[in-house]
Parts: sequence; C-alpha cells; structure tokens
Amino acid sequence: MSITRTLTTTGVAVATAALFALTGTPASASAAPECRLSQLKVDIGGTQGAAGHSSAPLIYQNKSSSTCWMRAYPGVAALNSHGVQITQARRTLRGTMGGLTGTHLPKVILAPHHVASALVEALNAGPAGHSCGHIPALLTTPPDETHSIKKSWHGGCYALQIHPIVPGITGQG
Repeated sequence: MSITRTLTTTGVAVATAALFALTGTPASASAAPECRLSQLKVDIGGTQGAAGHSSAPLIYQNKSSSTCWMRAYPGVAALNSHGVQITQARRTLRGTMGGLTGTHLPKVILAPHHVASALVEALNAGPAGHSCGHIPALLTTPPDETHSIKKSWHGGCYALQIHPIVPGITGQG
C-alpha cells in the first residue's frame, strides 16, 4: 500500500527505484525487447574436460546500445567439415560438467556490454568407448531467434547437450 501511495505522489524516479527494489530489474529493462543475433557478439569460451566429457560456454555479449533480454535454451547443432548439420544438441537443465542449478529458467537482462552464457557439453567418445570423430564447428541460434552463427568447436563429439542461458560467462548458474 505504501509503495502505491509513494509512486503516485513522488513521480517516475521513485517508481523506477521501487520497481528495481521489488523485482531486481530496472524499470527500463522490464520493457526491453528480447535479444536478437544482430545485437549480440557470440563466442565460445575455453573448453574444459573431465571424466570423458568436455564443455565450453557459449557467450552472448550485448554489443548494442540498448538493453535486451534472453531466456531458455539457444539452439545448437554440430556441423561436419563440409558445414552440414550432423546432430542437434539435446536441451537439458544440467549435465556432468555443470549447467543450471535450479529448475527455473532465468530471464537474463543484458544491458549494453553485459554477457549471458549457456554451457555446451559432449562426450569425448562414442557408446563403446570408440572414437566418434571430430566436430569442427557448432551452429548456434539465440533463443526465439531465426538467425544463426557458426563457431569453431574443440570439444566432444557424442551426446551433445546444451544447458539454459544464465548470467555471466561460465554457463553455470
């Protein structure tokens, strides 16, 4: 009740501060559009390995001058040396190497120059321990986007997974 009274009597600056205090999100960010590939710089972070697995974060940096947001899973497909899709990553909350710690897919607000990431994970060998070859590139598509970008991949080659978008550069949240 006191918030409503304060908002109606003191103006926009207090309304913005109150909204931030209630949601953890600036008022201008709550009205921001969803991020588009044209607003994002996309990179793959360093590959990590453990127990026959490898992983690397897909890093999305807002390169525009406007705030935008991301939520859920990016699309990820493995490409062969001819650029042909050979498999699609399975969407999972978490895997052996990390991912989302909870079950709620966060809405990640990206102010200009801020980053979000999603962890890509794969096995380094096929089901019987045999070599599964090499995946030279991944094709990634931000959530709810139709445009993709090809990035070099130096990770695993079997049972490809993608975990949800989270704040920061590690793909862990």
